[in-house]
Amino acid sequence: MNIKKKIAAAIVSGSVIGAVLLPAAALADTGCEISGNGAFSHNSCRITVRHSKRIRQSNSSSITNRVKIWISTGGNDANGNTGGSVEVNSGDGTADVTITNEVNQNN
Repeated sequence: MNIKKKIAAAIVSGSVIGAVLLPAAALADTGCEISGNGAFSHNSCRITVRHSKRIRQSNSSSITNRVKIWISTGGNDANGNTGGSVEVNSGDGTADVTITNEVNQNN
């Protein structure tokens, strides 16, 4: 993952975390107490809480995997034998391929 993608993922992650935590912080102290007032006093209390959030996320990716496997156990040949039985032993050919592609993971 290149540095631009890492920075973009960090910004998106920070925005999501901020959108979740900021409403709790904004509502933490929304009380209003009127005390020490006397007869004919006029009191008022106004609490305004505004919160908006906008999260935009865009991901795109393009992956091309090309795998070509060619296995050879050797150029074994048993031609031109004139006497007795001929036996050719060759090893097994095996190949293992694992491809893992992980893209667009903004957690």
